[in-house]
Amino acid sequence: MRALTALLILALFATGCSRRDRANPFDPGNPSTRGRPAGFVALAGNSNIVLRWQRLDGEQLGYRLARRVQGDSLFRVLVELLSPTATSYGDFGLLNGRRHEYRLSFVFEGGPAPSGAEDFGTPGPLRPWVTAFGSGELLRLTADGRRVMSSDPFFVNPTAVAVDPAQGLVWVSDPFSGVVVRINPGNGERLLINDPDLPGAIAIDPIRHTAWVCDERQSEVAQFRIDGNPGLPPAIGPVDLALSLAVDPIDQSLWVCDNGARAVRQFSSSGAPRWASTLPRPSRIAIDSLTRTGWVTSFESGAVMIVAANGAVLDTLRGFSGPIGVAIDTRRGRVWVADAVAGTIVALQRDGTVERRITGFPEVRELAVDLSTGNVWATVPGDGRVVVVSPAGAIVTQIGGISLPHAIALDPGTAFSAGLAAGASAR
Repeated sequence: MRALTALLILALFATGCSRRDRANPFDPGNPSTRGRPAGFVALAGNSNIVLRWQRLDGEQLGYRLARRVQGDSLFRVLVELLSPTATSYGDFGLLNGRRHEYRLSFVFEGGPAPSGAEDFGTPGPLRPWVTAFGSGELLRLTADGRRVMSSDPFFVNPTAVAVDPAQGLVWVSDPFSGVVVRINPGNGERLLINDPDLPGAIAIDPIRHTAWVCDERQSEVAQFRIDGNPGLPPAIGPVDLALSLAVDPIDQSLWVCDNGARAVRQFSSSGAPRWASTLPRPSRIAIDSLTRTGWVTSFESGAVMIVAANGAVLDTLRGFSGPIGVAIDTRRGRVWVADAVAGTIVALQRDGTVERRITGFPEVRELAVDLSTGNVWATVPGDGRVVVVSPAGAIVTQIGGISLPHAIALDPGTAFSAGLAAGASAR
C-alpha cells in the first residue's frame, strides 16, 4: 500500500513538472507559442513592411530575422541578431506588388531555434480606410488588406468616410456625436467640425478640395473647406432625406440621392438646382466619369437605375434583392453593386449586363474600387469582415474581427508618395 501511494505521488509530481515545462514560452511543446515569438505580424505600407511582435523576457539572446521575396525559393537572413528587447523592425525600399515573407526566430547560446514565427505582406501605395461602427473606430488597413495598420478610437459610431486623393486628407462623419472629423494622416492633425446636426454621407470635390456632407436632420447638404470653414456655397437644399451624394469630376456638379423625396437631384458647383429625376427611394450613387452617367441603387425597390447627365433615366436593372453600395471602375468599364439582402457582390458591364455574382456573404454593404488593379473592396458587417475581390470574382484577401464595418474609402497614396499631405493646411 505504501509502495502504491509512493508511485502515485511520483506520477503526480512528474505530471506537474511536465505541465510546468510546457508553460515555458520557449518550449516547442507550448500550446500557445510553440516555442516561437508571439504576435508576429507583417504590416504592408508603401515600399515598406513593418514587422511587429510581443516582447518576451527570458533566456534568449535576441532574434534572427529572415526574408523570402516572391520568386525566391529560400529564406535569406536579413538580421543575424536583433536585441532581445526589440518588438519591431522596418524593412524599407521594397518593390511594391511583390509578396515578402518573413521568419522571426529566437536565438539562444547554442544558436537560433529550428523554427520561427512567420507572416507575409505585399507592399503598395494604397491606404484603405474603414469605419467600424460597432467599436467607434476609424481603421486604416495595410496596403494588402490583411491587417489593421492603425486605429483612431476617438469616435462614437462613425459611418461615412471619404478621401481627397490629391491632399491625402480623410473626412469622417460621426452622426451620434454630431461632428465631421477631418484628419491629416501625414502629420496626425485632427480637426472637429461641429456645424452639421446629423452628418451622413460625404463626397469630395476633387478640384476645390472641399467636402460635401449630407445633414439628415437639417435637410441640406453642407460644404466645408480644408480649414473647417463653410465653403461657397455653404449649403444646398432643401432636401428631404439625403442618403448619398457624388461629385462629377468633370464639371463639379453635385448629384444627391434624396431618399425622402424619391428623387435624384443635380446641383451646379455654385449650388444652383439643375434637375430632379423621380426614382424609387434612391440609396447610393456613383458617377461614371467617362460616360457622365449616374448609377443609383434602391435598397427598398431592389433595383439599380442608370441616369444620364441631363436627368433622364436610361435603364432600370432588376434582379436584386436589396442593393446598397455601388462603385465604378471607369478604366475597365465595370460597375460593382453590393446586394446586401442577397449577400452578393455583383459585377456589371456599362450596358447593364451581369458579368458575375460573388455569393456567400451574410451581408455586404459598401464598396470601393482600386483603379490600379480593378479589385473591389467590400465591407461585410454580417460577419465583421472586409474582403477584396478580383475582377475575375476571386477573393484576393480578407480581414476579420472588425465590429460592424460600415463605409470604406481607398486612398491611392499619390499624395503621400509626393510628400504633399504633411504640408497641407489644415488593431
